[in-house]
Amino acid sequence: MQIVRYLIVVLLFAAGSAGQSAVPPFDELSSHYSYDRQPHMVPRESGVEKRDGIMVIEMSYPGSRGRVPAYLLLPPGKGPFPAILWGHWLKKKSPLSNRDEFLEEAMVLARAGVVSLLVDAPQARHELAEETDPLEIIKQTVLKKYCSLIHGQPVLEAVLKLKRDNGLTADDVETVLCDIFQSGFDIAGGGAFGSKDRPWTKEQADYNLKYLIAAALLDDAVGPAQLEPSRIRAGDAQALLGKIEIHPDEILTARYPRELGTRITIRTKTGKIFDREQSDYEGGLGNPLSWEREVEKFNWLSEPFADAALRNDIIELVADLDQHSIEDLMNLLAKVSPRAVFPTTHHTFQ
Repeated sequence: MQIVRYLIVVLLFAAGSAGQSAVPPFDELSSHYSYDRQPHMVPRESGVEKRDGIMVIEMSYPGSRGRVPAYLLLPPGKGPFPAILWGHWLKKKSPLSNRDEFLEEAMVLARAGVVSLLVDAPQARHELAEETDPLEIIKQTVLKKYCSLIHGQPVLEAVLKLKRDNGLTADDVETVLCDIFQSGFDIAGGGAFGSKDRPWTKEQADYNLKYLIAAALLDDAVGPAQLEPSRIRAGDAQALLGKIEIHPDEILTARYPRELGTRITIRTKTGKIFDREQSDYEGGLGNPLSWEREVEKFNWLSEPFADAALRNDIIELVADLDQHSIEDLMNLLAKVSPRAVFPTTHHTFQ
């Protein structure tokens, strides 16, 4: 049943899920790209071939863990030339999972005057440990409760917790302060990626913490309905997001990416202050959704497009997926309406 659970994540909830791989320590990752910047690279040529005026040099150069095999392609002429550093795919057991994969493409560009360096990736040089569990990436998949970026999940959970526990409405709010780690601020809070003061489209709104917090306070939900252009552009939403500030926090930044931390402070018009700090969210790696909650989310998202009988058939088949073919599943999914034609009773996913 564990395998079935992992497949549930992929097959049923693509509309609201996102992959979040376990992140090795930065020092471990960066070591694969380290090199001594002082001496010359001292490449070694092991072969030179001239093809249609293009010099194809087989070579290697020092890497952090031995020498790195590579091809250097030089077009005819004196230059200067633009240059491309090529990476290759890592398909297991493929004879082209190395510097050879894009050699022909590099030849085409060389005829147009482009220098290419094609290298063997660390995986091709067997410098990285093989993955022992083929399901590891699926085990590291998270499910999002709200229609927002992952960085916004703990933020919205904290905002809605404060709202519901204290009986707050949007009209009660004087200001909202959201402290968050630097990456969350840069991407969705008005930092390096630009201002978040006037979202106008879905693509702007679901990566905008100001709008997402405003929508949660106004509608007590952040689902597909809150990302409709008419909702985003509504006067109450645009006015409320002007009362919301997003600040980066050094302590929360130091804990990222081990934790997705946030601190929410709501000040009411009567002077009361409500605050909450949290570092995880339901659906995250540390607090995964139960099967029952996964089914609840599936019904919430799919109810407008499939009647109860069809939804139940899909749920039952996926719960016992290893006893069915993919064709069986596809035959059921083909019956789902592309338009919202069924009445809904699941208006939110709490």
